[in-house]
Order: sequence, then C-alpha cells, then structure tokens
Amino acid sequence: MKKLYTLFLAFVLSAPVIKAQSLSLTQAGYEPTVGDFERRKSYDTTTAVPRNTGTNQTWNFTSLASNTVQATTFSYVSPSSVPSATAYAGCTLVRTDGSNNEFFKSTATQYELLGSKQSSVTLTFTNSAINAVWPVNYGYTNTDAFGGTAKITSTITLNGPVNGSVTTSATGTGTLQLPNGITLNNCLQIKSELNGVAS
Repeated sequence: MKKLYTLFLAFVLSAPVIKAQSLSLTQAGYEPTVGDFERRKSYDTTTAVPRNTGTNQTWNFTSLASNTVQATTFSYVSPSSVPSATAYAGCTLVRTDGSNNEFFKSTATQYELLGSKQSSVTLTFTNSAINAVWPVNYGYTNTDAFGGTAKITSTITLNGPVNGSVTTSATGTGTLQLPNGITLNNCLQIKSELNGVAS
C-alpha cells in the first residue's frame, strides 16, 4: 500500500480554510459558485506558524515570505463547460486552472469532492469526500470516509483502489494578520486532516 499525500493536496486545499467576516459558514455565504475564482500563493512556512486554537485568537502570519512561484488562479465553472465532468455523476461545480480539474457536488446540506483529473493523476470517488456539512460553527467536527479509484500515469502507471477519511473541525475564532498589512477580523479557523491510501 502506498500513501497518497501528494494526490490529495488538491483536496486539502479545497477544504474550508479561514474565512473572514462570518463565524458561521453556510452554503450561501461560503460555498463557491459558477463565476467565482480563487487565487493561491505559496509562502515559506519554515518559520514558526501560529496554530493556536480556541476563541479570540490572533494568528500572526505577517513574517511569512512569499516564495518565487507564481500565484495560481482557479475558476469555478459549470460542469457543462468541462467535457470530463460527465464521468463524475452529480457534479454541480468544477474548479479549474485550465488543465487541472476538481469536480464538486453541492446540495443544500453539504459540499463534497467527487474526484479530480490532472495531467498525470485521476481520482474518481464512488464514496465522495465531504468538505462541509452546513452550517459550520466553532466546535464543529465531521469525519467522512471516502473511496474510489486512482490512476497515475507518469514514469510508471498505477491504477487501483483508494480509500481514506477526512476530518474537518472548526477549532478557533479570532483575527488573522497576513503579509502586506492585511488584517481580517472575525475569522473562523478550520482544520482538515486527511488520511488516504492506495493499493
């Protein structure tokens, strides 16, 4: 059995993170919709990163240095605009950077990842990975088992079952301080732990 930490990076990043101006995450207030976009920039976290939990926290990330990798922009599009979305039954939303796609299903009660198709990795879940069950408030915790298949085509080809679980918890409230003088008040800290294996 081989651990799939890198395969699930996209899922980990798609899980809810810290969100400003709301201590209760709801479908209408948090979940992306067609036309939204997301910009990701990496930072060097070799210095101490605040992970304190509880209420009324201050998370000071002002000393983190941006790396030299260019920011990546993802768009949220309709499944009808991505032909491979037909392989993910129930898909209502696709996050894409033009070549890598993640397929989501949104309902009034939850937001879940159905799989992803990237240049050398395809994940298809027959038991989806639930990102959130609405609403998400401080003290929230949810563990969800997922399973399906993984196909990796690079220097070697692997094709087989994958399974695991994701636990999402709302572990803190407070103020988030970011580089360039950006401060976000009234934030909810979300922690996602992912365990997955392929055989």
